[in-house]
Amino acid sequence: MKTAQDKLDFYAARHAQQRQRAEDGQHPAAGFFASIYGHYVEESRDEIVLEERARSGEVLNVRFMGPRAESGRMPLRDLLDTVDPLERAMVHAAHKLRTGQVAAKKANEARSSLGLEFGGLEHGSTHVLILGDSREDTTGVNLFDVTAQRVFGLLLSEGEDFYAEVDAIGGQAVRHIGRMLEKTGQRDLTVAISWERPRQPLAWDGRSGEMDRVRRMIESVSEPERYEETLDGVVTELSASGTIMLDINGQRRKVRFPLKGVEQVRKLNPAMPARLRVSTARYFDVSLGRDVFEHTLIAAEP
Repeated sequence: MKTAQDKLDFYAARHAQQRQRAEDGQHPAAGFFASIYGHYVEESRDEIVLEERARSGEVLNVRFMGPRAESGRMPLRDLLDTVDPLERAMVHAAHKLRTGQVAAKKANEARSSLGLEFGGLEHGSTHVLILGDSREDTTGVNLFDVTAQRVFGLLLSEGEDFYAEVDAIGGQAVRHIGRMLEKTGQRDLTVAISWERPRQPLAWDGRSGEMDRVRRMIESVSEPERYEETLDGVVTELSASGTIMLDINGQRRKVRFPLKGVEQVRKLNPAMPARLRVSTARYFDVSLGRDVFEHTLIAAEP
């Protein structure tokens, strides 16, 4: 039996056979075996749903490794303390990506749109399956997909790219990711996160010092200076994931736009001049010894 469907077909046939035997009174234990096979049928159906959702890019696999997470088990408090910050990080990141603003309260609208659910545990260390909602909203944006991409972007980034991801998802989300890594390390665990979506699967492995590397980068970030300015240039690229590339006298500037502002961005066209009112964040990169600038769109004039 190679797939969940193969299992379902096998167990369903055995379930029907034992039920028939029980109804005919052929075997005293037939009812018991029918119940067992019925349980396997339900498990196989759940596996099919997970396989379908994985093919739709809706499953994140969070794998905890270490003595406290063996054989697909770990203490409940450890599980809650490590997974809860990840959920909060994704919710705050989604709110920032959608609105361009840091959430003042709980960001319940973003939480509802992400549709995050506990999908179960798998063995081999402890694999926690987190399900999301991959349906597009009325503007054609898949918020779960965009948010998950940015979370992986933060975990995998280095150098200046790190500040782009920090600014994209916001300080609250970044701090929650740092807290998840801190809580995981305190329990002598490491964590790996994978996303087996149909196109461009992503994975981050916190072993071999990766957890410490990301934590150090998060801890090095201070609150940036923010100010508004106007950028005049020629649009060279528009991305559905939320970025505009602008050529300003031969220099390329990347301007990120909130997903709720996709309608005004559609007025822009590549190779055409544009005036963009932006909010600029100036970070200081300690490792590079210089400032890093990130721009977020306020308003666009084609």
